[in-house]
Amino acid sequence: MKKISHKVNCILTCVMAGAFTSGAQAFNSEEHKNIVDNAIAQLNIPKTIKLPTAVSLKSRTDSYTKELRAAKQLAVGFDSNDENDYDAYKYNVQDNCYYSGFGQSHYNNTIYIPKESQLPTKLLTLNTNMGSQSDEFTLGELAAIYGDYRRTTSCDTDGKCFLSNDIKDNIVFEHGTHPAYCPQPVKNTTYLHHVGSGVVPPFGALGNLNSNTAGDGELEEAAWWGDEMMRIANVNDWHFSDAAVAWYIGLHRQALYYVDKARTEPKYWNVALHHEANALHSLTDLFSFGHVVTSREQSSFNMIESAGLKEKGTYLWMESIMKQAGATRDSDGILSFDLADFPPLMRIATAPRNDFMPSYRGIWMLWAKNEQDFHDEFNESGALVRNLNGDRFQIYGDSHLKELNDQSRDIIIMATKISIQSLVDAYQALENGSDITELGAVGSQFFNALNYLPAFVEKDGDNYFTGTWTSYADVINTMAGSSKVLNNKGDCTLSTVSGKTRGQLTTRSEACTVF
Repeated sequence: MKKISHKVNCILTCVMAGAFTSGAQAFNSEEHKNIVDNAIAQLNIPKTIKLPTAVSLKSRTDSYTKELRAAKQLAVGFDSNDENDYDAYKYNVQDNCYYSGFGQSHYNNTIYIPKESQLPTKLLTLNTNMGSQSDEFTLGELAAIYGDYRRTTSCDTDGKCFLSNDIKDNIVFEHGTHPAYCPQPVKNTTYLHHVGSGVVPPFGALGNLNSNTAGDGELEEAAWWGDEMMRIANVNDWHFSDAAVAWYIGLHRQALYYVDKARTEPKYWNVALHHEANALHSLTDLFSFGHVVTSREQSSFNMIESAGLKEKGTYLWMESIMKQAGATRDSDGILSFDLADFPPLMRIATAPRNDFMPSYRGIWMLWAKNEQDFHDEFNESGALVRNLNGDRFQIYGDSHLKELNDQSRDIIIMATKISIQSLVDAYQALENGSDITELGAVGSQFFNALNYLPAFVEKDGDNYFTGTWTSYADVINTMAGSSKVLNNKGDCTLSTVSGKTRGQLTTRSEACTVF
C-alpha cells in the first residue's frame, strides 16, 4: 500500500488495530437505495409538470434486481444472502483480489438482496456524469453515493451533475494483494452503480490509518473509492444529530431553489433532485439510533482545521449549506441554530467537481474511535422512539433494515416520500402564485418530512436516554411548523455523546418525561 503524508506512531497504530476499520455509516448503501427507491411508488407528479429528458419516472424492470446481484457478484463472487456461498479462491472477484490487509469483505458478504415484496415498483432516474460518461442512476443509488462517496453536489449551467472530476472510462483493479483473482476493468458508471447497490470498495483493514491504497488522483483505481470513503468518514459530522438536520434543511432549501428555476428551464429538475438525493442521505441516517445520539461536530471540525482545509472550496460549500439552515459553529465546531434570524433562501455557488480533501484523523483519531464505538453500540441496541406525528416505532442502524417491522420501515420510506413530494408540490404552489421565499421559510409545510424523524426516545436498549427529547427536537418542531408541546424539554433533552465523552454512561431508573 502506498504511504501517505500523515504518519502515525506505531504504538497508536497498534492501539487502533481492528478498532476503527470502517466509516460510521447509518444504513448500508443497498439500504439507502432501497428506502429511497421504495418512496417513488407513492410519488404523485402531475402531467402538467414537464420533466427534462435527464429525469425519468418509470416502472421497475428485472434489471433492478440484476444490478443488485451483479454488484454482489463482482464484490464477493456470489449473489445470495447465504454467506456460506463465499469462495475465497474464486477468480474475477474484487474482495479475493483485495484480500490480505483489506477490510471490506465483511460488509460485502452481508449485502442484502431484497425479497420481491421489498423491491420498489417505480423508479425515478437522473442522468449523472462520471467524467465523459453519463448514465441513469436511480434516486436511491444517488442517495447512497452522496454522503459516503461524494461530499458535495456539483452541477453545471446545462443541468449536468457530476459524481467525480475528470476520470478515465474504466475502473481498474490493479492494487490488490492477490492479482490473479482481480476482476477485469469495468465502466466507471457500472462500478458506481455497484457502489450505490451495496458494494464497499477496497479499504485498509486498519481503516487506512497509516496508508492509502491508491494515489490521491488515481480515481480510475477501485481502491481509490475505498480510500475516499475513509477520508469522508473521518469527518462526516453531517451524518449525525444536529449536523444531519442542518445538512438536510440546507440542501432541501437548495432543491427548492432549483425547482423554482425549473419552471422556466426544466433542466434544473435534474439539479434540484441531485441536491435532494444528497439531503436524503442525512435524513435517512437519522433513523439510525447511533446517529441520533452521537455528535461528530467537534472532532470533524478539528480534523479539518488541523489539516488546514477550512479555506478549501469543498469545505466552504459544505459550510454554506449548513448556514442555509440557520446553523453556525462556535470555536470548537459545535453547531447551534438561530431560526429567529433565518437566512434568506439563496443559491449556493456550485461545488467544485473535484471535491477531494485530504481529511485524515491525525491526533483526533482516539475521539473518532470513541465515536465509532458509540455509533456501533447504539445502532445495535436501538430504541423505541416517537416522531412529532405521534408515531411510535423501533429504530436500529446499519444492516438492520431487513429486521424492522413494516410500520418502522414504512415511516422511514414515508419521510423520504414526503420530502421528494414537497418539491413537486412546491412547483405547483409557485405556479399558483406562491413566492419561493415563503416556501423556504421557517414553518413552511415543505419541511414536513422533519415531522417523521425520531424526536423523542421512549426507551433505548440500555436505558441511557429513556424519556428524553433528541437534541434537535425543538429545531424540527419549529422548522416544520408543528407547534408540538415538548414537555420538560429544558431538563429532558438528551446529551449527545462524542469523542469527548468519558466513562460509563448513567442509566435511568425511570423516564425523564413523557410525550
